[in-house]
Amino acid sequence: MFVGRRLSTNIHNQRTFATLVLSEQFNGKINNNLCNVLTAVKQLKDSQVDVLVHGEQCANQIEEVKKYAGINKIYFSNSPFLQNPYGDSIAQLTKSLV
Repeated sequence: MFVGRRLSTNIHNQRTFATLVLSEQFNGKINNNLCNVLTAVKQLKDSQVDVLVHGEQCANQIEEVKKYAGINKIYFSNSPFLQNPYGDSIAQLTKSLV
């Protein structure tokens, strides 16, 4: 599980950070550690917590993530190449969001 911070600006042109959580999946199911990571992220008191879901046919995974409170946005990438991804493919996907 990876947690990163994204730089953004608000209407007053002040810099703020959003937290991006990369969800891990195995055989089409979200890793149980997502709950622990989201609990830890709450301690950052960040109002912008986003989750990235990736894999092939990830609709069920997205529905699982929606059950967690405190998530601002859910990003997803539905591709067979991301079913069991290597670090490079996830890094490129994450970079495109930042």
